[in-house]
Amino acid sequence: MVAIFTGFLVYYSHRGWRVAKVASDAAKESAAIAREAMEIAERAYLRLDGLFFDSFGPALFPTVVIKLTNVGRIPATVNGWYVFILTETGLPKDRERNDTWLPHCAVIHSGQQVTIANPNRNGPRFTNDTWQKILAGTFSLAVYGAIRYDAGFNCVGEMGFGFTYKTGLTRRQINERFALTDIPGYNYST
Repeated sequence: MVAIFTGFLVYYSHRGWRVAKVASDAAKESAAIAREAMEIAERAYLRLDGLFFDSFGPALFPTVVIKLTNVGRIPATVNGWYVFILTETGLPKDRERNDTWLPHCAVIHSGQQVTIANPNRNGPRFTNDTWQKILAGTFSLAVYGAIRYDAGFNCVGEMGFGFTYKTGLTRRQINERFALTDIPGYNYST
């Protein structure tokens, strides 16, 4: 009788242990999913609000200026970026990645808009002839690059961008006539 009772006890104890383990594993998985959802909801996200040239004119080195807004819930720290100015060729169909990030340090708080500038000292300088072609729309001009930032929770955010200069955008100042490209691979955010 004791043996039968012990057998039932062992059987039901083992069964209860298995049920408890399944419940424990489900609770761990649920907690991991909740943590991931919280990190996605709370992290920093940067939005690109525009691109324009400063010092844009004949015989000048154009400086690329980018407007960013943090639309996330915690501060973002921009820690690097790169930008290329392409003339005459336009944006290539296959975007080349660049691992030469220019160091940058800017903290952007939630809801804050900032501008960051890339002084261009070795890129194209616009001659008077080139400047006239840009104004006439017969000279191709494009800008592409990426911004890398700390988005919180050990997450690195990256935002790529590609713009082409459009002379027909006459409602904008001459240095702001850029439109986002629709070529795949340029405009992204992680």
